[in-house]
Amino acid sequence: MNPKESGIAVVSIGMSVFAIGMLLLMDKALMISGNLLIVVGLGLLLRSKSLALLSIDKAHGMALFVMGIVFLIYGFCAFGFVLEASGLFVMLKDCIPTFRSVLKNLLFSRLPMFISKK
Repeated sequence: MNPKESGIAVVSIGMSVFAIGMLLLMDKALMISGNLLIVVGLGLLLRSKSLALLSIDKAHGMALFVMGIVFLIYGFCAFGFVLEASGLFVMLKDCIPTFRSVLKNLLFSRLPMFISKK
């Protein structure tokens, strides 16, 4: 796997862990673990562009994401989740087609085909 695929996989796992934390009645430990995985995945994803998140168009999304983490740590889980989700969307809205194609390749190209084509 190249770093871009690894970053997308780690971000996806982080979002899954965060969602499980939401389903388990706002479990703070799982939600914070998911946040850490998302941040590590973003670091892997944007490794070549070290200052990509500090640009003017991404600053709003980064601020929302950081405020969401702060609200999550202080116990306002639902509000923190909304801020984090909107911040991630603002930061990654340019990469959404890339996410789709890489996830499709990761999930469907490596699975054995059980259906024979006729």
